[in-house]
Amino acid sequence: MTFSPSCPTLRSLKHEDIIECLLESVEEKMYHINEGDGCTLDFDQKGWLLDVTNDGLDEYGDIDPEAVVDFDNTSQVNFALLNLSKAGKTLNVRKWEEEGIDDFIGTHFPKFKDNPSYQPYPKNYNMNLQTEFNTTPSIADFLSDHWRPDHCDPANWNQPDTHGVEGVYFEGPMAMKRWNELKSWKNPGRKYGTVEADAQELAKRIINEGIIPSDPIYFDVDTGEILDEELEEILNDRINGGHRQRASDILKILGWMMQGCRFANEAAKVEFANRSNIKKRMYHKDPSPDDVESTVRTIVNLLGEFGTEFVKDKIEFHGEGLTYHQRKAIFDRLKNESIKSGKIKSGERYENYTDKNASSLFESNKENEWVKNYYFSNEVTQFINMDKFTHYQGAIVVSGAKAGDDPCHFYVNFDIKTLGKTRSRRTLHGKRDSFFSNDIKTYEDSILKLHGEELTDRNRRQFPWNHPDCEHVALAQDNENEDGLVVVPLKNREFN
Repeated sequence: MTFSPSCPTLRSLKHEDIIECLLESVEEKMYHINEGDGCTLDFDQKGWLLDVTNDGLDEYGDIDPEAVVDFDNTSQVNFALLNLSKAGKTLNVRKWEEEGIDDFIGTHFPKFKDNPSYQPYPKNYNMNLQTEFNTTPSIADFLSDHWRPDHCDPANWNQPDTHGVEGVYFEGPMAMKRWNELKSWKNPGRKYGTVEADAQELAKRIINEGIIPSDPIYFDVDTGEILDEELEEILNDRINGGHRQRASDILKILGWMMQGCRFANEAAKVEFANRSNIKKRMYHKDPSPDDVESTVRTIVNLLGEFGTEFVKDKIEFHGEGLTYHQRKAIFDRLKNESIKSGKIKSGERYENYTDKNASSLFESNKENEWVKNYYFSNEVTQFINMDKFTHYQGAIVVSGAKAGDDPCHFYVNFDIKTLGKTRSRRTLHGKRDSFFSNDIKTYEDSILKLHGEELTDRNRRQFPWNHPDCEHVALAQDNENEDGLVVVPLKNREFN
């Protein structure tokens, strides 16, 4: 009697979890084929993700707040598809090298191949290099005045570490490798590259203190390039160790202890290159604020979308040694640049603005009618952030006094923390509708009571924001329904 396998469920977007789920899906598919029940389970990539995540719903059919993929978030879907592609390539490599099966994924999921960008194997993967790691150079090849036999023993070095970066996989054993087998990879996380003075200082320390085994140098085994056809040496991208190589050149050290890696995507490679330089050890140079900004900028552009929380997390992750103000400065620069250039699209449903980046938005949209006629004019305007409304109440009075008998125009950013993330019934539209009728009315009540005046519309008309010529607006925060807009009209009760 044959038992039906359990339905595969994707636990996370980690490489190994995706591979395990793919194998379970193949097992389920083969069961239905053998049963001849007509259930083909023939999915494309997104269809497969939907199937193994229950369409992002929980067991009751409601939206699962802990879903592996939020299918309403374009950034998350794209990231999941990218990880699925990379995990599939890794599984294909394993099946080819261990079992001789060519394109395992494409064979069992033929619709995956309908995607024009489908590639069964990593770029530059050579299917004939299964024995790449089986030939170890002699220890004698590396010995010098400073590099001794104990330095050639992997047991004396720290074990490989992913440094908390997802999508990093170690390939083959840690072993000695010659510098001339490597080509340099421009690490986007190093804004200024290898500094000669630092390398010179490192060489002096090696002379005085000797080689102290610490972490290995990592290299990318998927970017192999044959530069010498006669010797057929595979030249691999060196991920870190630029200062160590330059110091080795100075001291005639021919190689170093190294570890081969594979990466789920280019962003994982950039992150790993930066994180592998943060850990406190003898031979490295900590990332500077410029290095951290360069790393995060590269990751954002590789993924193509700018999610506020995502970028904050990446700055925290890579800027571990930076101060709060240094990290905040990096975030503000990236945020403002994204708004001005429009090249980095938010991957989140709702946008959040501060006074500073609202100004950046207006700078890049000077031809917008409201921006041109009110913000860049002699009219009095006042920014209000409803995330911190009480902080702006004093500024409202100051701007009102400045306007005098003339209009004072508000441009407002609304609190989006609960939108789309809880079962709250509050909507962005609802918050905008209640802004004047509730929030501003309550604020006006406190002023009128302070001056002993009645709470009437007649008395409210004295406030410059209730002038009949006012044109109040809300910033366009809904990336789904307000794409391409800068501001949207904000009605003020019956006043304007």
